[in-house]
Formats: sequence, structure tokens, C-alpha cells
Amino acid sequence: MNRFSMIFRRVFFAGLLLSLLMFSHMALAADVPPDVKGHWAEKEIMKGMVKGLARGYPDGLFRPDQPVTRAEFVAFVNRAFDNRATGNNSFVDVKIGDWYYNEVAAATAAGYVGGYPDGTFRPGKPISRQEVASVLSRVLNLTGSEGTLHFKDADQVGEWARSSVTALVEKGIIVGYPDQTFRPLTSITRAEAVTMINRVLAYKEGLSPKAPSLTLEPGEQEKYLGETATLTATLLDDKGQGVADKAVK
Repeated sequence: MNRFSMIFRRVFFAGLLLSLLMFSHMALAADVPPDVKGHWAEKEIMKGMVKGLARGYPDGLFRPDQPVTRAEFVAFVNRAFDNRATGNNSFVDVKIGDWYYNEVAAATAAGYVGGYPDGTFRPGKPISRQEVASVLSRVLNLTGSEGTLHFKDADQVGEWARSSVTALVEKGIIVGYPDQTFRPLTSITRAEAVTMINRVLAYKEGLSPKAPSLTLEPGEQEKYLGETATLTATLLDDKGQGVADKAVK
């Protein structure tokens, strides 16, 4: 093969590769749900959808600001960590035929979810922040110290969740809201859940948890959650916006 032929083949294959990359990017962009395009968590949601972690609804929407139910969250976690455990459900409100039956069974078998004292799982109930902390700390096999939580509303954290919240705080995965509260009983949205799970996956892979960048409108910043701290000690809210550059205590 002469030199001209070798150069031609290299140029041809380079062009083909570039075309494939451009096509893939265009296809991905075309699949962005209409209510996700331009959303603060668009990048994280699409990352989750590409991984198969998050799925939209039959009407083509993702509903990023809708609260996440307990059933939806365990489904997110199962997909994220490829949990294929099998088992039987003993919860009185989880029946064979429910879309979440196998999801709840798998999460229960894996040991990172439980039910309520009355024997229910309450699959349709929005999942609270302290419940999310409990699930994710078990997934990561983290155990918090007996140290004191310094949130203003720390007294609202259930004793059953305190160690889990502490563990995620100690790892820098959770830092709380800008007003120094944790709001353990507040539910999280679908966008926030996907963002949080993406960060936990990054942590598990040995990387620094990072949320997507976001430009906020004036006066909006105080609405958002404070969830991570970078290695440079820039506090980030749950949507990736820098809240303050200060020493992390």
C-alpha cells in the first residue's frame, strides 16, 4: 500500500468517526424531554437517562420538579447500582402485579430499604431527605460517627436516620441548606434524586462528587439545597451553584 492510500484511509476513517460522533450528539439532543431542556439539572438528568437510571413518562415528559415516591427512588437506586437481587415482598401494600413489586423486592433483598412498623412500605409516599440518606448510606456501606449534627433543625432528624445523615455529611455528600438546616422531612424532586445518585456513583468510583453547573437568576439562590463541598472548600448547592468559599467545618 502506497503512502497516498494510507493517508486517504486515515482521513476517511477520521471523517467517518467524526460523523458518527456528531450524529450521536444530535440524536441525544433530540431525545431531551421538553420539560428538561433548559432545566438546571438537564445535564444530570440526561446522564441518568443515558445510563438507564432514570426514565420519562409515556407522554414524553420527565417531570423533573415532581416529588419522588419511595417506589420510584428504589427503582432509581436499583438501576444505578445494577441490583438484581430477588426475593419476596412481605409488605401488605406491595402486591404482585404492581410495577414496583420486583423493585421493592430487590431493594429489600439487598438490605438497603425497609418498611414501617405497621407492615407497609407506602410505595406512593414521597421519600424524605432523611430516608434518602438512610438508603444511600446503606448502599455505600457507610457508618457515621456519634458526632453532633450542626444543623439548626438537627433535632428533627429521626434517631433511626441520624447515623446515616452523619455519614453522608462526613463524606461531604450532604452539607445542608444555605440557612444551615437539613430539613429531614422534606421530600426531594426527581431532578434532585437523579443528581444525588449521580454524585454518589461518582463518590463510589473514587471521584469528587460534582453537581452540574447552573446560572441562577438574582434572588433565586436561597431556594436551593446545599448538598456538596468540593475539594477547594467551595460549598455547592444541590444544583451545583457555589454558595460560598469558606473553610468547611
